[in-house]
Amino acid sequence: MLLNWLWDIVAIDGKIAASIREKRSLLLSPLIVFVAAQIHGLALFYYKNAASTDQVNIAEAAFYVVFGYMAVIASQLGIALLLWGIGKVLGGAASRFIDVFIAVGYAFLPYGVLLAANTHYNFLQKAGGSISGSPLTGLVMLSAFVYFLYLLTKVLHLLTGFPMKRAVVCVAVSFVFILSFIYLVGY
Repeated sequence: MLLNWLWDIVAIDGKIAASIREKRSLLLSPLIVFVAAQIHGLALFYYKNAASTDQVNIAEAAFYVVFGYMAVIASQLGIALLLWGIGKVLGGAASRFIDVFIAVGYAFLPYGVLLAANTHYNFLQKAGGSISGSPLTGLVMLSAFVYFLYLLTKVLHLLTGFPMKRAVVCVAVSFVFILSFIYLVGY
């Protein structure tokens, strides 16, 4: 029973998929987003304070978790806006923005892992290392990114009723837009 429930969360299957398809919001989506934000915030806190041997400052750790949560919510908002807009433009089933926002939250656990791996990579760069010196970091980043895209595709497929191929194209177009924005404006 517990393993079935965990599989439903990890693969967006079963009851989770049914709730997305029926546009019923569960409290699980915000919980997943919060866990992803904690992963990101605590990774930032750890790498900022890795060199110090002082005691752990709980207030500073809470600060990183709160601002990590704000960053993850901002990312969720942007990704949900893109997917909602592209779903409307390409003629998907009618969805309210809040339904898309909540459903996108189910895909954010690998996003938290991706952010933590990116934090590790940035720490390596500042220490004079490279991705070739730590191939595991690159592998974790790549696998988390691919899994994140897969989950977003599945969420879009369930929300809009698009076939999987069309949902893949929608997610790919969205991320080409994001990458071009990052390239032009900077990150």
